[in-house]
Amino acid sequence: MSDKSPRPNDVSKPGIDTSSTEVCPAPVSKPIVSLAARYAGSREPSARRAASDKARQLSLVMEGRVARATRYGHTFGLLVPESLIPEHERGDVLEVKVARVSEPAKEYALFTTHLPGYKRAYLDLFQLSASYREEFLIRSVRKYSVKEFMLGYNDVKSLRLENTELIWNGNIAMNVEGRVVELADARFRTYGGEVILDAELGEAGAVKIAKSLGGFVVRLKDHSLVTSIRASGESLLVVYQRTDHDDHPHTRGISNPVSSLTPRPAKEWLAGAIRVVSAPQGVEGRYGFETDSGLQIYAQSVLNATRNLDERRKTKGGLGEDILAYLLSIVGWTEILRHPLDANRESSGSSSFGPDSLAFRTTKGENYFFEFKWWNDTTDAEETARQQLEFYQLKELIDLYNLKGAYSGILEWNPGSRNGYFYLNRVW
Repeated sequence: MSDKSPRPNDVSKPGIDTSSTEVCPAPVSKPIVSLAARYAGSREPSARRAASDKARQLSLVMEGRVARATRYGHTFGLLVPESLIPEHERGDVLEVKVARVSEPAKEYALFTTHLPGYKRAYLDLFQLSASYREEFLIRSVRKYSVKEFMLGYNDVKSLRLENTELIWNGNIAMNVEGRVVELADARFRTYGGEVILDAELGEAGAVKIAKSLGGFVVRLKDHSLVTSIRASGESLLVVYQRTDHDDHPHTRGISNPVSSLTPRPAKEWLAGAIRVVSAPQGVEGRYGFETDSGLQIYAQSVLNATRNLDERRKTKGGLGEDILAYLLSIVGWTEILRHPLDANRESSGSSSFGPDSLAFRTTKGENYFFEFKWWNDTTDAEETARQQLEFYQLKELIDLYNLKGAYSGILEWNPGSRNGYFYLNRVW
């Protein structure tokens, strides 16, 4: 299918059948009622209960707005009413979940865009091979972000590209076996119900990363399928095939990938990427938090880019310090100094000497030492932090920093999840 099809959302263009009734006025429950009525005359209580259970099950799967496929150019699609579309900006991608009325239990996620102010958005049904006036249920419409796209790619990418991942560090990039190449001029769009990320992949040129019902594929600008991207010495090698019958591999090289990622995000970038959703009655206890997908991608990226366990430990420690310090700022603390006892505090990271942070309680104006840990075993992390902080319970330090005490801060979070916890416990 050519990319030169009419713009999906301009319903005033020739080729769109706007005369058809694109949204059915009949209530969704109509077929359910008739099915239940089929058993209404039964004299057996068990049969009536079975009919009632069946009706409830059908009611669950039949939820949604019914719409009929209408013509659009050489294919068919749904006209999604503006009333179902959430508030959004021009260029935002929308995910629309639909199901056939004839097969309501099977749901599909398709993608489109919508120009704010237009009465409808056009949803291309090309991937579903829909027929004219076929009925579909529109289950939900929501905004779909680039960061969600990146997480999806990293979760279900092709086995041939399993050594690659999309990463986020303020910009979109691809990490290939620890070598990073920026996806320059990245643009997000939809076509044929797919969502596509267009970008320049270094010297390999323009690429298209597309998400369809079949998963993710990477293609060059001329539609050649990228079969692998791998490290070759200090360079990267992009291998592709021009057609399905092309047995001869073609290659393009990327000669200057970056060798590593910046291990710590800026505080300005963390702002808005994480929020506290639950807290204990007092200062001590367990706090719940939720991250955005960008922080998930960033954390996964920097950890996966490490080349040995020691590098991973240091990277995870530095990232954990940044996240915990930011979480403290949300719940009423202000960090005065990171690694207050280390003369080289800016570069020494989580392996530096002394407590990790000096902070004061905003409401009390009192100073406290903090020791941060992001370990798999939170109990071991808490005990180690306690022992370290007890070592610094010295009169000279208490007087020098006007200390009122010390707390441990323990992070419990798997970057594969948006939700996590952190624990504050007073040591002295």
